[in-house]
Amino acid sequence: MAESFPYLAKHHWLVFDDQSLTPPLTADEALAYQDSFIRWLPTQQTNATGIIHFYPIEAPTILLGAKDTRLADWRNGSQFLSEQGYQLSLRSHGGLAVVCDEGILNIGMASDLTQFPLSIDDAYEQMVQLIRLTLAPLGLHVEAHEIADSYCPGTYDLVINGTKIGGIAQRRFKSGLTTAAYISICGDQQTRAHLIRNYYQVGHADRSYPNINPQAMISLSDLLSIPLNVADFKRLLLATIQQYATLSVGDYANEELQTIFAKMFAVATKRSQTIQPDYEKE
Repeated sequence: MAESFPYLAKHHWLVFDDQSLTPPLTADEALAYQDSFIRWLPTQQTNATGIIHFYPIEAPTILLGAKDTRLADWRNGSQFLSEQGYQLSLRSHGGLAVVCDEGILNIGMASDLTQFPLSIDDAYEQMVQLIRLTLAPLGLHVEAHEIADSYCPGTYDLVINGTKIGGIAQRRFKSGLTTAAYISICGDQQTRAHLIRNYYQVGHADRSYPNINPQAMISLSDLLSIPLNVADFKRLLLATIQQYATLSVGDYANEELQTIFAKMFAVATKRSQTIQPDYEKE
């Protein structure tokens, strides 16, 4: 079985779950850890260690891409999102706006490129394969192709029966790589899609931004017609990984990691400060 998925099988995985931290992390802190892991991992002088990072963002947050800040009426667009009760965070990896709340699973997989080189496409494919393997026992087949009328469309959208359940982005740094996915586990995904569609309308988006059809997106719990939450799906993911590889709990208190994190958090905070609505800066 291991031969069918060498990326998983050739790693010992350290699991970092932000849910274990008190108080819960902000989006900027969670994203700073992502940027920290790909710098810290190659310093560990191990040839078979990867990181699984779960970063639940419990405060309703919109993770924005750089292009989102170039809307014709960005000021009104950002204020609209804030008035709907969402915090704003500007991420370093690619893509457009995505919604994060307690029904969304965010997962990153970090690897040391000096020990396990992955092309851009191969890195995306390993995340698709993990999600596919996790959902197969539930009778769901995951495909990867763009759903152009979803929010944050991309070549590696996660699709079931023609409807998008999530998307994947990638962050590469010299010797480190993180492939990150968001997956709509539960909650009203069509309401989330309406939110981003309205945001683009308020911000006077041009045709280079997606024309969002809320019917193009769905949560897994709605597809399955059974209760399913983020904690349930995390257990399914970890059980899938354990079929191929070993797991242990990562140490957030590691001194080298914390030194890197302090720098990355300062960068993430400065990045997000540039996108806050004007009335929040006053």
